[in-house]
Amino acid sequence: MARQKSDMSAQEKERQISMLSVDYRQMQQRLQKLEGEHRQDGEKVRALHGQLESEQGKKIGLQSEISVLNSDVVVLKTKETQLMQEVGDLKESLRLTEDQVERVTAARRLDDMQMKELQEQLEAEQHFSVIYKLIWGNLFYPSIICLKWNPYRKHSKIGLL
Repeated sequence: MARQKSDMSAQEKERQISMLSVDYRQMQQRLQKLEGEHRQDGEKVRALHGQLESEQGKKIGLQSEISVLNSDVVVLKTKETQLMQEVGDLKESLRLTEDQVERVTAARRLDDMQMKELQEQLEAEQHFSVIYKLIWGNLFYPSIICLKWNPYRKHSKIGLL
């Protein structure tokens, strides 16, 4: 009975060793699998670190570009303000010039009217001068004078018959 107990105890121990051996192999396989996963995760982490650094570099580049573009916007807005001021100044200058042209045109029309009146007055005086000379000349040299003169017509005729 003691032998039986010891055989049973030995069998139990072998069974336990066999079970532990199976568990040990399973644990080793699981450990290898976990180590493989750990290596893959490490590679993923390194790749993600590389991507992160790349994205940070892009972010810094974009921030720099945004800063430059913002500076450009400020310069362009300043230029726009200056150009708007110039446009306003040019519009005012154009308005003043148009006013001056109107005044000069009106003065020109007035001068033309005065010139026409003076021209007509000169023609009338010339006609009177001719008549005067004819009349005075007639006193010394009698002849028949034919007057077809109208001071309001441009081409009146005075002549001797």
